Amino acid sequence: MKHIKLFIIPLIFVVAGCHPQHYTDGEQNAFEGRYSPSLPISDMVHDIHEVGEGGTTDRTVNDVWTWNRDRQLVTVHYGNGNYDGIASPIYDTYHYNSNGQIDSIVYHSDTEARRTFKFHYDNGLLQRITYPFGQENQTRAIEFRYSNGSRYPYAIVLVQPVEDWLRNIYHTDTLVQCWTLQWNDGNLVRATADSMAHYCTGITQIDYQYDNHYNPMQGHFTSSGIFQNEFLTNPSYLSRNNVVQSVYHSTSQATNNWVYQYRSNDGYPLSVTHTVHTAYYSTINITTSLHYGEHFMDE
Repeated sequence: MKHIKLFIIPLIFVVAGCHPQHYTDGEQNAFEGRYSPSLPISDMVHDIHEVGEGGTTDRTVNDVWTWNRDRQLVTVHYGNGNYDGIASPIYDTYHYNSNGQIDSIVYHSDTEARRTFKFHYDNGLLQRITYPFGQENQTRAIEFRYSNGSRYPYAIVLVQPVEDWLRNIYHTDTLVQCWTLQWNDGNLVRATADSMAHYCTGITQIDYQYDNHYNPMQGHFTSSGIFQNEFLTNPSYLSRNNVVQSVYHSTSQATNNWVYQYRSNDGYPLSVTHTVHTAYYSTINITTSLHYGEHFMDE
């Protein structure tokens, strides 16, 4: 039975000299490039139940988060070091600039750095993320565009050089997909595709709904999420509250739902359950349990 890869990737390494601000509920803005929550995550446990033509499979993987003494994320090790039969360690490390903002995220496999995701800022806001990809180390970019005075972008633009063998299909050497964004109280509520984004994805618009609880993942970028352009399929990186539903509009509608359990004392998420329908005619139910606290990196 085929399995999808489930990454919730590792993060950070800190530059001394700048002490990060610790954010309380809802104060953080992902586009400022800082992730220092008042209640950090120590690990996530993913219980995965897959049903398909080949039968039923159950497995559990654990992602461990490590922080420094300034409560900046240092690394995230994924899946007990074993995803889909890959026995080598898989993890992200996070590097910071002198302002305490994420400077880069490095994806590692088998103890080697495989790809670096570079963050670029202007006037304190994230403008671009770039990383090498494909033949001759071409550079992909995700651009964030802002209106004057806004702290949230009105558009996300995906810039992707096209490899030679695909140029006859797209009739260009660079794909540029633009998604126009609408925000409400720190939450992304709608993303609308331009003609190229619609052509590439088949989607014209995505609408999102949220709960009224603090999202402990806001501002937490991952190498996997960037590489797979999950800013729109999984807006939990960007939004203040926890996404409970996304509706994809095309020739028909498709709906994804997330169901949360919360801590009774402060309302932080204890677990979230969602369902994935794969291209291999299987259905995967995933329940992720969040544990809070700190694993400290020895410095």
